[in-house]
Amino acid sequence: MSFFFSYASLDMNDQDGRLIEFYNRLRSRVQSLTGHSGQDFASFRAIRPADEWKPELIDALQERQSIVCIFSPSYFESEYCGKEMTVFLERRRKFQNANPGSRAGSIIPVYWQPCSQEIPRTIDGLFQYAWTPQIRDRSKERDDLGVWNLQPGTAEFDEVVEQVAMQIRDLSRWTKRNDTPIPPLHGSLNMDAVSSAFQSPELPLLEFESVDSMRGPRAVTFVYPKVTEAERWPYRPQRRNHALRVASAIAQKKDLVSQQLTFDLNDEGLDKRLKQIYASNTISILLLEESALDSEPIMNLLRGYDDPQFKTFSAMALLAREDQREKVRGALPFLSGRARPFFYSIVGAPDSEDALKQFEKAVAESLDELPLRVAQQQPLEPTQPERSGPPTIAGPGA
Repeated sequence: MSFFFSYASLDMNDQDGRLIEFYNRLRSRVQSLTGHSGQDFASFRAIRPADEWKPELIDALQERQSIVCIFSPSYFESEYCGKEMTVFLERRRKFQNANPGSRAGSIIPVYWQPCSQEIPRTIDGLFQYAWTPQIRDRSKERDDLGVWNLQPGTAEFDEVVEQVAMQIRDLSRWTKRNDTPIPPLHGSLNMDAVSSAFQSPELPLLEFESVDSMRGPRAVTFVYPKVTEAERWPYRPQRRNHALRVASAIAQKKDLVSQQLTFDLNDEGLDKRLKQIYASNTISILLLEESALDSEPIMNLLRGYDDPQFKTFSAMALLAREDQREKVRGALPFLSGRARPFFYSIVGAPDSEDALKQFEKAVAESLDELPLRVAQQQPLEPTQPERSGPPTIAGPGA
């Protein structure tokens, strides 16, 4: 069974060669468990920014059925590791879309260094972790230890190797039994054009009306007012961009394309634009922040978003104070009366850990449920044409 060994070059700098030892033991154990040899890939040469990707590395990334990821802070800082994961995730997604219910190639992370707090939002929760060191010292927290802390040749070190190797073996058995390997991506792979799986989508997002925007329930359009001149203090854009960055990162993790629809006080065509979103069958989420609540003209514009005909539109109100809920209910009487996943009201300081966790949970829950709701939605009722001239008279003698 083939596997790709993905690691950050900085983690190879340990003086006693623990990472190479881990790889050699894993390679040997996988060969023993599967009966295959020579099908793993690891390039123990650092890729520098000016270097080209070696053809054999790209081929291996396209063909291997498993990727063993050596998680560490350095790993998540590496653009190259992020690109490797992007390719594998894209191969897996395409396979799963073409073979619903089938088991795709496995991503097997190993906590080489303690780094649970450094895992990017874009991949956090996408997979089950293979193994972390057992905690025998009650004075230590789980995030204090990584596999690097284990001495090669000890029972604990070998246990990690065994669990990862068996995970690769189990996938090998399933793939062979069902004859369902994940195929490579189509065409020649240009790694310079591949984005890192660890990076959130760049802001500003693509506008919904753009020629390149996407339609259908695999796209999510975030709706929010443009920043006015009075709001261009350093903290204002940062707060708004942070909410949008978090939401779009979670959308990326769920294989959704993020785009935006922005409006200002002079947008007289907002109702028409909202109807276009609904007709396009894309997910629509209104991000309603504190600054918008203080603007009566903006709140008046938002009442168009609250139209009951937009049955799958959703909104997230990010409030600083409890008493602001009343303003939201006044502007969005229909949406604020709906249950999740269509409406969320989060109260807390914008920079607080608790408010951020609530927001992340709300976005994730909403994006789990809304694609199916949008796919099943009914089109808007067509407007009746106006009659001209006298009405038609039907009946006896007509």
